[in-house]
Amino acid sequence: MPSCLRGKKTGTKPRSELLFKQALTTNGLKFHTLIRLKTSDSSGKIGVPRSGGLCEKGGHFMNFRTKSEKYFYIMLVFCVLFSAKVIFAEKFSAKEWNTLKMNGITLDVKFSPKGNYFAYRVYNAYYVCDQNYNVIWQYENNEAPLVITSRLFDFSPDEKYIAFGRYQTSHDIGIFRLSDRKIIQILKGHSDHLNSVLFGPDETCLISGSSDKTVKIWNLSGGKFFERQTLRGHSKPVYSLSFSPDGVYLASGGLDKNIKIWKSFRGRFSEFQTLKGHPYIENVCFSPDGKYLASGGFDEDIIKIWKLSRGGFFEFQTLKGHSETVENMAFSPDGKYLALGSRNRFVKIWKLSQGIFIEFQILKGHSDKIGNICFSPDGKYLASGGWDHTVRIWKLNGVSSGMNIPMNKVKDAVASLFRHPIWGNIREFKQDFISLLRDPMWEGIGGMAGILSFIVILMRWGKRK
Repeated sequence: MPSCLRGKKTGTKPRSELLFKQALTTNGLKFHTLIRLKTSDSSGKIGVPRSGGLCEKGGHFMNFRTKSEKYFYIMLVFCVLFSAKVIFAEKFSAKEWNTLKMNGITLDVKFSPKGNYFAYRVYNAYYVCDQNYNVIWQYENNEAPLVITSRLFDFSPDEKYIAFGRYQTSHDIGIFRLSDRKIIQILKGHSDHLNSVLFGPDETCLISGSSDKTVKIWNLSGGKFFERQTLRGHSKPVYSLSFSPDGVYLASGGLDKNIKIWKSFRGRFSEFQTLKGHPYIENVCFSPDGKYLASGGFDEDIIKIWKLSRGGFFEFQTLKGHSETVENMAFSPDGKYLALGSRNRFVKIWKLSQGIFIEFQILKGHSDKIGNICFSPDGKYLASGGWDHTVRIWKLNGVSSGMNIPMNKVKDAVASLFRHPIWGNIREFKQDFISLLRDPMWEGIGGMAGILSFIVILMRWGKRK
């Protein structure tokens, strides 16, 4: 009982009433408890027969008679979210949108992390394009490639640099600065030709794999890259590298039939686990949430999915159905799809559904085997480079840009729903929620909330009977 009311009479009438409003602030919303205070007689004793809720945002109110009713409507909000997700979500579709003609076999394709650039490699010639696929810079190394491999260049996450292997010789790495379009540094250290170059989750870490059986860690400091660490563990050439999104794990695969998992601790990597299951390793690729690692081998038409658990990675699933060797792979930004390019000229899409990957769709267009594939960061495009001297750009629907839901979107969305009742302004409600609803995380969250809301509805219906 508030101190200002304790011991005071509220009037002479036996059924006089007082209102007391208490404000609580939670996640940017003001929830008020409206308590109706009654006096049963003239003695001044105050009773509290019932309480209710009041939600206030921008001058709009939604009244609740009881606390249970308030919680019921909050759960109903999530039920509506799930329903709206089903209604408004776009189904996956892909169609060929653009074809870029090349003068040779395309071995690498890559969208920049922010989508401002697109780059590709034809043998040892590198091309950097703007958003309209117009070439703005190119470099050609006339040295004949010793081994035809992909993944020989990568953009830094901040789009300041491009690192590409076999710059002047097959052993070194060129660092290209995009702002002034200049080569600012050449990294030397490997004793045999480069097979893979990869930036870490931030621009300060660069990884390279080589036929000298080593993986080198390069760090950026003072505008220059320097060699920080050399990882030794493979007994044969290293061909593929992949970082987990949090930068904790580094996967490396090569001709020794092993996938090495290296774990970072205080800036240095140490060997954590060895995965076996392929005759040779050509591809390794982490999913955007870091829970899965996909791997593929030379002359092998299967893909293995490894799943992260508390004790490390374990073999989770084997994807079959390709008639020929899978050359490359890429996860979509939202982690729902895995695209595989193979020698049978097709791009095969696998979908993560109910915790497992299922064969979903096949994209046909190339007339020869596919060398590399890559999703754009916003999930709207998929690029595939082929041995038919083309790069094909596929336009996608139903793929979102990432796994995370910003909390400010959640707060704005919930505030919008309370501000505009379900039976009110549907158009504004849809606009506030549309970006939130298309995130795949809402499928699980909305589904569970929908089930809980259904249970509450049954309980309330039972009480009323």
